[in-house]
Parts: sequence; C-alpha cells; structure tokens
Amino acid sequence: MTKGTSIASLSNQPPLKTVLIGLGAGPEKILLPGLTSLKEINLTAACDLNSEARNRAAAQWPIPRLYDDAGEMLTAEKPELVVVGTPPKTHHAFSLLALEHRAHLFCEKPFMTSLAEADEVLAKASQLHRLVSVNSQYYQMPIYRRLQTALDQNEVGRLYQIDAWQQMYL
Repeated sequence: MTKGTSIASLSNQPPLKTVLIGLGAGPEKILLPGLTSLKEINLTAACDLNSEARNRAAAQWPIPRLYDDAGEMLTAEKPELVVVGTPPKTHHAFSLLALEHRAHLFCEKPFMTSLAEADEVLAKASQLHRLVSVNSQYYQMPIYRRLQTALDQNEVGRLYQIDAWQQMYL
C-alpha cells in the first residue's frame, strides 16, 4: 500500500495479508465481520492470550491459524497489515511490534493512552514508511453520511459545533 491508498482502491490488487491481534468482544462483533468478508483482506491468522477467546473465534470465523503470542504470529505470518483490537493500554506495545515487523497498522480506538505514545508510534511508522489508521467505523452509518453530505453541499450553513450522542447495541 502506498500513501493515499484506501481499501476501495485496492480492488485490482491481491488481498492484503492480514493478521488480527485480539479476539475479545470488540473484534468478535466489529472487526471480524469485516476482516472475514472484505475481498481486499486475506485474514491469515489471529492471536489472543485467552484460549477461550481463540476457541470461540475458531468456531465462528474462518481464521486459518490461531496463536497465543503476537510476536510469534508476526514472525511466522509476515503480514502486510496488522489489526490491533486489544484493550487500549496494550495498543502502544502491539502497534510498535507490528511496525517492527514491517507491517502497516490498523488500530482500534482509542489509538493510544497518551500523546507521547501516539507520537512514538507515528514517528516509527514514518521512519519505516508504514501507514497507520485508527478505526472509526461510524462514518459509514447513514446518519453520519447524511450529515457529511449536508455539510459538503452547504445545506446547513456554517458549522460551529457538533454535539452527538450515540447508543450502541453490541
């Protein structure tokens, strides 16, 4: 992938060899449905310390290989893209690990627990010429697309502030 590349522009490319770190509730309900259905993604492996999470994922999703250690998985799989779907306090270490294995990074939100951590990850990505993206799945929801259209077409006048409340049923 090159700078400015989006998943949509990859339709003529082979699928990205992708691995997932973390198999908890968020990845199970949000990340895995996308990672296993997008033709642009080839999910080759996933890992989680919790054997129950690995067993649950194996029973529900077509994941070829499961690991209990992220470093071992990254060494064995050599992915192009690493998706970090673990608790926020672990994002920094797993993101750096992914970048050290020369993979692009897609990290669940919140990105990092501090600005210093974010700066370090972004500096490492820049140094290694790797892309970093943070998950924000809500932009695809119709209500948010409609707001963007209204703003783009100047239907609502000048934007001064947005307050949003959201309820989720996971």
